[in-house]
Amino acid sequence: MDSKSRFGHLEMEGKEGAAPTAEKGPAYAPGDYLRQAFELELNGSYEDVLRLYARALGRDPHLEEAWVGQLRCLLAREEFHEAQVWARKASEYLPRSAQIVALEAVALARDGRQQEGLTRSDDALKLSGQGPLVWFARAWVHGKARADMAERCIDKALEQAAGDPFPRVEAALLYLHLGKHGLALQHLQAVTAQRPALARPWYLMGLCMERLGMRRQAVAALAEAAGRAPANRRYRDALVELQRGGGVAGWLRRYLGL
Repeated sequence: MDSKSRFGHLEMEGKEGAAPTAEKGPAYAPGDYLRQAFELELNGSYEDVLRLYARALGRDPHLEEAWVGQLRCLLAREEFHEAQVWARKASEYLPRSAQIVALEAVALARDGRQQEGLTRSDDALKLSGQGPLVWFARAWVHGKARADMAERCIDKALEQAAGDPFPRVEAALLYLHLGKHGLALQHLQAVTAQRPALARPWYLMGLCMERLGMRRQAVAALAEAAGRAPANRRYRDALVELQRGGGVAGWLRRYLGL
């Protein structure tokens, strides 16, 4: 599916490089859309989140947080080609954004284009404004092939991270990818203690617990996720599968390429 059809609600006004326009709706300020999107993103409601980020960009196409949010969602959905397309589009508006370049690097690496991903990660590190996301991206690029280096990048990212849940969830995802389920669980438990209403951390915690042999606790965590985001079919399906006696390795594979 091409980039224009994937985001029918983010019309590019014809020619390549034109500013995006928001779909019709209440004329909220960009910050209002971002606040709604942040919460929904941590509940795994990616289609709704993508619409909100698109609406924010319709008000201000130079809004870095909205481009970054869109790219995070596409990566979470494993739409790696789309993420590359939209990273290039974002770079037309924000050519000096280290975060956008870093997320393009992740998309390339997870799409099997490891060397290109490493090159783009190098580019991101050369730009100003390096933050946690740039180092998390570096960890994804190193991946399991360079697990020690990936863990050092995670540590560096967490040193710079504020107290919001995004960095801990990202660290947990990386540790799951690296097979460090105990470390992933520590971060997810901290997030669910801090922000228990967010569904996605509960879901990831359930997958992590199942891999650690904590089956009863995994069912409880997935039930929390499904109860807090009842519209999310992925959460419901994972819960039902585990309750039936199956495993959830397939969910981790879809999430992380494991």
